[in-house]
Amino acid sequence: MGDSSELTHPLNLVVALPSEARPIIDYFSLMQRASDPFGLYANADEKVWLILSGVGKTKSEAATEYLAGMSNSTGDAVWLNIGIAGHSDLSVGTCVIAHTVVDATTGLAKDLLFPVQPPIKTVTVKTVEKAVEDYPDGYVYDMEAAGFISFAMNHSPTEQIQIIKVISDNRLNPTSAISKNFVSRIIAEALPQIDHLIQVFFCNRKEKDLAPSG
Repeated sequence: MGDSSELTHPLNLVVALPSEARPIIDYFSLMQRASDPFGLYANADEKVWLILSGVGKTKSEAATEYLAGMSNSTGDAVWLNIGIAGHSDLSVGTCVIAHTVVDATTGLAKDLLFPVQPPIKTVTVKTVEKAVEDYPDGYVYDMEAAGFISFAMNHSPTEQIQIIKVISDNRLNPTSAISKNFVSRIIAEALPQIDHLIQVFFCNRKEKDLAPSG
């Protein structure tokens, strides 16, 4: 679906790292539109937009708000936060989607809605200020989701806002082993599943009509 022709809504992607964004930019044939204050990309028909937020909740908040203005979002856009995350024992490369996001700083939790049953594993994502090494309580850990969702909810219905993470580290594969090339590779390998999910959720196609993911 990388050409966006089957999308029924504009698609706004918020991504923290260039190494995460690189395979997504290639997949959707995006072209750079701006570099300051954020790296901003769009495809030829401006139906798919991607913004490079940088790492952290505050940067994700600012980038989400900036993208809403630059993409002229009118309340019908789909918002996806895509990036790497850690978990105690999920295998590296596992693609998951958040049903709940917990802000570790405030303790606030937000539940997400799914248009249909997701074709990938659902998890609780906990957004932290610094990377964790012990992954307590069974959460998937990231550094942007809580900021992203708090601002994306100002611009679209909850069921059109989703958080997709690819596991990059666990107790056997620490964050110290992560490289830029590794991040790009696992995101690229997850893109067929992410594409499949977008089709199931947002392209008016039924799960039974689609090839199985992963």
